[in-house]
Amino acid sequence: MPFVNRVSELEQISAVASNQREASLIVVGGHGYGKTALLEEAARRSANTVHLRVNVTESTWPFSGLSVIFAAIADDCGVDLSHDLDLAVEENTDNFAVASLVLRRIQEAAFPALCIVIDDLDLMDSDSQTIIGFLSRRVQGTGLRIVGSVSELKLDSPFAGLPVIELQELSLDASLELIESWAGPQADKSTVNSIAIAGSGHPLAIEEVLGVLPPHQLSGRDPLSHPLKIGPRTIQQVSPGVASLSEQGKEVLAELSTAELVHSRAVELSYEGEWEGLGELIANDLVTRTGNYVGIRRPIVRSCVYWSITAKDRFRLHQSMWERCRGVDPHGAIWHKSFVTSDSGTPEDLLRSGLALIGQGQIVPAVEFVDRALTLSADNERLAAVLADVAEAMLQHGEFAHTSKYVRHAQRMTNDGAVLLQLASLRVRVEYSQLQTITPGLVYGVVEKYGDRDPNIAAYLLTLLAQYHAEKWDAGTCRFLLKRAERYLRPASSDVLRLHGIVRIFVETLEGESARARDLYDELSRHDLSTVDDSSLAILGRCLTYSGWYHQARDLYSIAFSRYPATSVWAKLGNFLQAENEIRAGSYHRAEEAIEATMSGPSTQEISRTFSRVLYAWYWQAKGDSEKARSIIADAHHLTHGGQDPAGAAQLCAHQGRFAMMRADYAEALRYLIRARDIGIMFQNPLQLQFEGDLVETLVALDRRREATEVLDDFEERNTTHPSRWGTLVLDRSRALVATGEYSLQLFRKLLARFGPQDSDFERARTFSCYGRRLRQLDRSAESRDYFLAAISIYNEIGAISWAAEIEKLISGRTPASQRAQHPMLSRLTDAERLVASRVAAGARNKDIAAELFVSVRTVEVRLTSIYRKLGVHSRSQLTALMSQDADPIRSG
Repeated sequence: MPFVNRVSELEQISAVASNQREASLIVVGGHGYGKTALLEEAARRSANTVHLRVNVTESTWPFSGLSVIFAAIADDCGVDLSHDLDLAVEENTDNFAVASLVLRRIQEAAFPALCIVIDDLDLMDSDSQTIIGFLSRRVQGTGLRIVGSVSELKLDSPFAGLPVIELQELSLDASLELIESWAGPQADKSTVNSIAIAGSGHPLAIEEVLGVLPPHQLSGRDPLSHPLKIGPRTIQQVSPGVASLSEQGKEVLAELSTAELVHSRAVELSYEGEWEGLGELIANDLVTRTGNYVGIRRPIVRSCVYWSITAKDRFRLHQSMWERCRGVDPHGAIWHKSFVTSDSGTPEDLLRSGLALIGQGQIVPAVEFVDRALTLSADNERLAAVLADVAEAMLQHGEFAHTSKYVRHAQRMTNDGAVLLQLASLRVRVEYSQLQTITPGLVYGVVEKYGDRDPNIAAYLLTLLAQYHAEKWDAGTCRFLLKRAERYLRPASSDVLRLHGIVRIFVETLEGESARARDLYDELSRHDLSTVDDSSLAILGRCLTYSGWYHQARDLYSIAFSRYPATSVWAKLGNFLQAENEIRAGSYHRAEEAIEATMSGPSTQEISRTFSRVLYAWYWQAKGDSEKARSIIADAHHLTHGGQDPAGAAQLCAHQGRFAMMRADYAEALRYLIRARDIGIMFQNPLQLQFEGDLVETLVALDRRREATEVLDDFEERNTTHPSRWGTLVLDRSRALVATGEYSLQLFRKLLARFGPQDSDFERARTFSCYGRRLRQLDRSAESRDYFLAAISIYNEIGAISWAAEIEKLISGRTPASQRAQHPMLSRLTDAERLVASRVAAGARNKDIAAELFVSVRTVEVRLTSIYRKLGVHSRSQLTALMSQDADPIRSG
């Protein structure tokens, strides 16, 4: 079996192997959990490691295991130990004496640093196991380390009480990652999901399912047969638990294996011993009960049982279950009927049952119903419309992979224009929801060809596309699409008309006209907001966010996304929108909590790829974790590079610039903030990027007041055209920063007096901090301390801990590393070379540096070559060491 990506377990083994922790470690896991692959990978990655596999045929030979271990120690100590063992065997020495002799030899010898990794340690002869267990508790302080694997750890085992790693079943996320790595990019996401569920987190079962699945099913071209078949080695692991059941238990288990869920009344209608058998299964944790339904807990058990039954007996069981489900469970009756009779209406009945199950949140059985319907009739045009409805329902539940698969199937089944329009809308929604990419050609072609057949869907599709462009801050394209949709609006439904109207308000907000958004909020607030559809509430929430009405946006998001389970991708999207709102409001605590909520639970579906990367980059910068932030920032720059997402690129640069400014790294802050300004020149509303105040503060800190004044004048003009409370406060702070002497202090005092209880605490703290810095510059340090402390207090209160920490450094007199005098040789570098050198010193790779600086990797390499030549260094480590030196003549001379 290939290596299973068990990162934490691998790190624990490596820590033992490198003599960092305990001297021994036992890995416990059943057959097929990946023990062997894990130990092989650990041995491969660790130096001075010997990897041994036990030969079970030697398990009856006393000390055979020890002899293999000693033979693997390639020095005199290994030879001596082998000799001692031979003598002990000849003299029939007891195990304790042998163990003591071996331990003394190891302690007395200059034993080399060596980790012995033993796979299937519990299959070794019992004498060797006893002595290895004895040694494992006593080799601390020697160079020897022992890591072994066992299938189970009994109380009387020689290894009981030693440090243990218990290999658990893989999580759904880990299973998905494993399958994708094994199956490759050709595997259909929906199929991968089904395999992950069928494998029950068991690596061997997953490997065997993949091994027997035909390529056309793996690619999603053909539907799956449920339950998925597993291989003989997994069956061998499962069979003992089934074989020990009573006959009644086996019979009930066979019946339950015929469906994902079975109505309890269908079980009750069987013979008298059925309830006794069901009780046995529940007691053995083989079956779970949810409401009126029972089902086999682990899919691999269901598969093992079902496919071990002959085809004739499977038919008999389905026939029996069909008869019992009629009148009790209509969905179950349709399922079992499909295996018993040939009826042209059955495929559609299966799809409609699947649709009903999706509505109940029963996704796994719904997938089985759909696959069964497609198996029976894969090219029936009549089914395409129903399948499109199934795909729509899956999308509502955030099941993007299943939605995409059903859209592809339906497209192959139909030429109906209305259905093709619906399918196009589904494709666009999935593509944008996950990747935030837009394919206009897909929409234009199908609307042009079929729009008159169903004007309502055509209007919806064009309006939807307009909404997505608005979310990317592309106001021009949004207006173009809204205008194009007007052709189809006359017969459109009220839902489409409402969406069209609110998207129009959205684009007006982007252009700085927020009055209609506020009016709509006031109007809706006079009624029951819970009756408004979640999409309208979410769009209006974004309008309010970009208008500075953060409290009202918070309320709308809470209502809109509370309708979804916490693990739903739509709840995840709601948390992202809340985070964006709270970042702009300056509420760091709330923003971090919203982002952290997206990190918990299963992450089987990606949503808003670029938007999420920008927010995660903000989060790790706010947390002060530069290493985690760096990789996400590089990924985000890659996604937004080349004009793919100007809004995302501008926000990312604005965040990076603000955090660099916070650290007093003004040169880096200026680079990012100017980049944000260059990208954001197309955005009319100052509330979109909120970078102008940061740019003014950075330029003033660099003593570039003339440029700061130019930025201030432009900011003032934009705020006059599109006024906001935030803009007014930050504009006044910028004026105070640009001013000098006593006049600047007067401006700061007037500004602080204007802050009210509804204004941003973050901006209030920023103003206290700037005022404190100006007081210190004017030699009024004692007075400045009070304002610094006020800023720290507010920052801590709102959760901006990293901002508070930077001011604490300033008060304590610690100079930020970015402001310390550097080695005089660095003056030989150009500004561009100095930026590359600083990123190398921070540990960034050439690829990451290129993404951050918006240049090619080749440009970074050329600059790095020039840096090496000018400074006389030959490696990244030498450059990093030079960058860390200051201008102290003793250290640098």
